[in-house]
Amino acid sequence: MTRVFLLLLFSGMSISLQSQSSAKFKNFLKIEYEYGDEAHNVEEMIFEVRNHKVIGRITFPNTDKVLSSEVELSSSQIDTINSFIALVERYKSDECVEKAVSSWVQIYNVSKDNDSIEIRRFCDWGKFTFFDIKRLVFEKYLISLEVRKVAVNLEYFKVLKGKWSDNSLLDKLGLTSTCDLTKLSQGVDPDGFVEFTEPYKVVISRKDKKVYYNCHLEFNDDKVFIVLYGDDKRNGEEFVYGHKFLIIILSENKMKLIRA
Repeated sequence: MTRVFLLLLFSGMSISLQSQSSAKFKNFLKIEYEYGDEAHNVEEMIFEVRNHKVIGRITFPNTDKVLSSEVELSSSQIDTINSFIALVERYKSDECVEKAVSSWVQIYNVSKDNDSIEIRRFCDWGKFTFFDIKRLVFEKYLISLEVRKVAVNLEYFKVLKGKWSDNSLLDKLGLTSTCDLTKLSQGVDPDGFVEFTEPYKVVISRKDKKVYYNCHLEFNDDKVFIVLYGDDKRNGEEFVYGHKFLIIILSENKMKLIRA
């Protein structure tokens, strides 16, 4: 009886290990995806084999500062990764017939162990596009991340709330230029200032003119960015350019930003 139990136990362990290590890569797989038209975006995820398990992470943008993206893949998710790898191998040896022609850019840079390939053509990825894989593997994480981002944005707003004087016009700041801001005391209203009025809302006041923005924070590695984009409902028909600033210093009374 004991012998039969042990055989069943080891058989079950063997099946489990086999299912967990069935990925069609030995150590790691990196999928980088560049896309866009006038402006290009880049996203990246990495999968690694650790102790017969496949672990996935979103590495760009890296939001681990807010919430770790590391997840263990199920057998069905590993099958999806394997199907993607099969398409990569197919398009590596047999250039695909493009399913579309556009000014839109779509570039896959795929690294598997010691092999790398770049695919610039509009190949047919079926149900195995970058975003299909991202959604399948990281869906629960992405939902939790959005919830956590709301909480972190509110934490930052406690510091940002109020009026700030800017030593250089923040909305006119040149590329890679820096701006030092100082928190103003209540009741002080200079000709120009930047005001964080409520979470996700900013007003830039210049003499008799005010420009209204929606606002949110972005996170990548240890960097935090303030992103502003025009509030069309408040600004009317006037077109307002968006802005993105990297936070260099942030305290209760001082802030240093650089245009990103």
